[in-house]
Amino acid sequence: MKKAFFIKLAIMIVPYMLILVFPFFVMFSMKETKNIDDIVDMQTSANRTVLLGKTYTGSDRYYKLRSIKIKHPDIIAFGSSRALQFRSMMFVRNNKFFNASRIAINPFDLSDFWNKIPPKDRPKIVIVTIDQWWMAASYTVYNSQLPPENYSQAGVEEVLGTWQNFYRDYFLHKISLGKIWNALFEKPGFDRIGEHAYVLHNGFRNDGSYYTGSFLKNAVYKIDWGNMNEKLEKGTDFYSHSKTLSQAAIDAIKMFLDTCEKENVHVVGFLPPIVDTVYQRMQSMPEYYGFYKDIYGSLSPEFVKRGF
Repeated sequence: MKKAFFIKLAIMIVPYMLILVFPFFVMFSMKETKNIDDIVDMQTSANRTVLLGKTYTGSDRYYKLRSIKIKHPDIIAFGSSRALQFRSMMFVRNNKFFNASRIAINPFDLSDFWNKIPPKDRPKIVIVTIDQWWMAASYTVYNSQLPPENYSQAGVEEVLGTWQNFYRDYFLHKISLGKIWNALFEKPGFDRIGEHAYVLHNGFRNDGSYYTGSFLKNAVYKIDWGNMNEKLEKGTDFYSHSKTLSQAAIDAIKMFLDTCEKENVHVVGFLPPIVDTVYQRMQSMPEYYGFYKDIYGSLSPEFVKRGF
């Protein structure tokens, strides 16, 4: 009786185990499951680059926050992903810089992230990225309180639940056996953690900046004007239509600046560049992008009057 039961149980379990073996092998061999705290320690003490590029178990906000707590940088860049190319080598005291970008999707996130940094770990200088579309009155991705899980690393449940995403990417040809096999045995000259880092050479460097190896392998950038024109005309992606600035966005930035002024933290505002041909196209559409011309004039005085 017991033997028959175990046979039936095995028949039920074995197919699931076979389905899970492949993704879990990739997860473990490419270090997708490695603890973020251990990764930060590795990047802090390593004499060579440790590239962090997780695909399925990443926790960018937790990683950035943890790095600041451990590294105690005097200077940070933070905001959206558009400031990820600020690097430690650009500063004289390069061991005192950390790039905490890619933590914000709107101006409310600035104060939210700042308040998560313990006062003793806060930097002396902040380079803050302000994306132009944040300032559109029509921009709707506003949320002044990020859920706590945005600042925690992946738990066991999240790791175990990634196998479905893995197979989705596999059948969509985003990954392949050949790419995985080659990635596991190549020696690129830096340490890698995560599927993105292994296969594409994409990921966060030790200083928090982002290395895009997949782009550098084919460093010819061409704009798909058919797709771009559609985005500009429909206001999709990051190209929100608006004639006026968002007062809520301005107030959120002022709140962040007020906090930094009180804490004697110097703030440098950074409006990321837009591809010139795209910007020229936007200027020819004032009914959609009229607010762009007012961004600098509205924000610059707020920085100046606080001594920034």
